[in-house]
Amino acid sequence: MGLYYVALSPRLGNARQLREFAVRAVERLPMGEDRVKYDHLFAAGDPENKRFWTEALSSAGDLANKFVTLEP
Repeated sequence: MGLYYVALSPRLGNARQLREFAVRAVERLPMGEDRVKYDHLFAAGDPENKRFWTEALSSAGDLANKFVTLEP
């Protein structure tokens, strides 16, 4: 669902915005966590988190609880 959000978000329209978004998400990872989860994409209490989740479930519900592994 996180990658779906990134792909659809109009505020991530260029490489600079995407980089800053990714840096902030990684900064939210709990110590010892090695996976970026959907909730890490948003600051605590950010209403965008729930808004996108509820809207996307009807069209992309199959993406919930799915994971992607990226390797260099």
